[in-house]
Amino acid sequence: MKVLAYCGLRWGEASGLRVQDIDFVRGRLEVQHTVVEIDGLQSEGQPKDYEARSIPVPASILADLRVLVDGRQGGEPVFAAARGGWLRGRVFRRGWLDAAAEQVGITRLTPHELSTQQRAWRSALGQT
Repeated sequence: MKVLAYCGLRWGEASGLRVQDIDFVRGRLEVQHTVVEIDGLQSEGQPKDYEARSIPVPASILADLRVLVDGRQGGEPVFAAARGGWLRGRVFRRGWLDAAAEQVGITRLTPHELSTQQRAWRSALGQT
């Protein structure tokens, strides 16, 4: 959830992140893949507008990611489902996002709203 809120990734981009896409030296996420779900089937593709991007990551989140992916292979998903493979959006919402949003008094928060809000904050601060 922190990656969506602080890095501004879209859900499909976060879901499509692989271990090899985390550059711990430069402190960046290399967004090169996306995972979308259509009619219950997940498929890999390219980011929106076919635009790979490099996203800065706050040090605290980078530290969390390091722990999360420790011992995993480069091609594995960063945010894997319990039984392996790509994490589905509805599982993320039901398992983490809904409860976290409720704790801060927000109802019906979506992953899209997290990433959109982060981009709005960066724009207001003159960051791109």
